Amino acid sequence: MMLWLPFLKGFVTCASLIAAIGAQNSFVLRQGMARKNVFAAVMTCSICDLVLISVGVVGLGSLISATPLLKQSITICGMLFLFWFGLRAILRAFRAESVQMTGRGSGTFRETVIASLGFSLLNPHAYLDTVVLLGGVAAQFHGVDRAGFAGGAILASFCWFFMIAYGARLLLPVFRRREAWVVMDIGIGLLMWWLALGLLLRS
Repeated sequence: MMLWLPFLKGFVTCASLIAAIGAQNSFVLRQGMARKNVFAAVMTCSICDLVLISVGVVGLGSLISATPLLKQSITICGMLFLFWFGLRAILRAFRAESVQMTGRGSGTFRETVIASLGFSLLNPHAYLDTVVLLGGVAAQFHGVDRAGFAGGAILASFCWFFMIAYGARLLLPVFRRREAWVVMDIGIGLLMWWLALGLLLRS
């Protein structure tokens, strides 16, 4: 098979999965609009996706699916993390000093990296998408073709995070008003709780 075909399939498959609105995307988007540690957030999320995609492609996705205890542990950790971050977003919405136009994403560089790691590695949806689903699709390829599929998927992940983080600045005119930050933080908080509830109901 021509190498560009599995590469293209990997790119399109990953792009279709990662484009869904979720906790990780919401976090990166807010960091972009806040213009706070944007590169750190993007690179941390992208590198985590690179690792998870690679794990899925080499076939370890089936291990998670076949190990109920491991799968349940990831789900519980993800649920608690989403609830905690949702609570922080709701509280932040009512603090005037944290919703200025320049915004404040996850404060310091360290906090940004930790939050990015949490959204990437404590998110069961990330494992489902990158490890299980992409790993399942990659199983049809072998050798160089499988590597090409992984390369396409990884490139799609990097492109997506850079696009939503740095493209978010186009929305800054809207977020010059305090009310816009309040609405966004409340929306993010409710989204985090909705995702956490979904994990609880499926656990």
